[in-house]
Amino acid sequence: MTIRFFAGLREALNQSSLSVELAEDATVETALQLVAELHPNLPLTGLAYAINRQYVPLDATLKPNDELALIPPVSGG
Repeated sequence: MTIRFFAGLREALNQSSLSVELAEDATVETALQLVAELHPNLPLTGLAYAINRQYVPLDATLKPNDELALIPPVSGG
């Protein structure tokens, strides 16, 4: 599956996505734990989550070909 990073997350990682393999019963929370292990300094609080462009809760189940988007809060000026 693909995890896509937006805004400040993308800038902090200097990459827009990450391909990962997760267990069949993996959730958004499982994916976040993996990202936290790979990038321990990445701020992962206050995010919105979308699977295949639809907003979902943290306990939503992921499928192998899904695209998970991690969307940080946006502020304007």
